[in-house]
Amino acid sequence: MYEAVAKDFSNATDLADYLVNKDLPFREAHAVVGQVVLHCIQENIYLLDLSIADFRNFSKLIEEDIYDVLAPRAVVNARDVVGGTARNRVADQMTQADKRLSESKSWIEIHAKKVNVLK
Repeated sequence: MYEAVAKDFSNATDLADYLVNKDLPFREAHAVVGQVVLHCIQENIYLLDLSIADFRNFSKLIEEDIYDVLAPRAVVNARDVVGGTARNRVADQMTQADKRLSESKSWIEIHAKKVNVLK
């Protein structure tokens, strides 16, 4: 999955968040990201393929740390909210799913016995 998202623009939102965190209004950050993505599409490259000089042509707010922000693992783990993609959130969801599955199996076993008793 990490390899798959390295070759798309799913990290464009993270670029916008990065710029907003640098106090650029979202409307402006959105416009910058649109320009960057359009440039990448025209050049047949992805965000992580851009040099820092390329990034800075679009916004002087972008610094070397942008590569850490746009890295697939960082993008996935940035969604650290209930139902998000962060590893710990996925682990929580898996634990809850296992618990529900176990409860469902128990319910089925109990009710299957009741049905057999009625026969």
